[in-house]
Amino acid sequence: KARDRIKWLGYDEDYRVAGIELGAHGHKGPNGARGSLRGMEAAYGSSVSGHAHTPEILRQAFQVGTCSLLKQGYNKGPSSWMHCSCLVYPNGARQLINLIGDRWRLE
Repeated sequence: KARDRIKWLGYDEDYRVAGIELGAHGHKGPNGARGSLRGMEAAYGSSVSGHAHTPEILRQAFQVGTCSLLKQGYNKGPSSWMHCSCLVYPNGARQLINLIGDRWRLE
């Protein structure tokens, strides 16, 4: 069954695929600092993290967007939030997939 293949990670539990760290949410940085993409790069090198809700790439550190509603009530005004996921291929290649509206592919 699919649910038997799900691995739930504990806090601070590393998980790497093709040498890419996937276990860091992104809210905590090195030495107790606030999380940032620079911090993820410094701590892990190749990584995919989230938390900021804004997709970004800094060298080998990738950051995905959010799967939540883009308007939460507390985030007023212009926003860089986006629905975005990251595919990690077996050879270590990565691809950010942005979902704009309800479209995720060309017609």
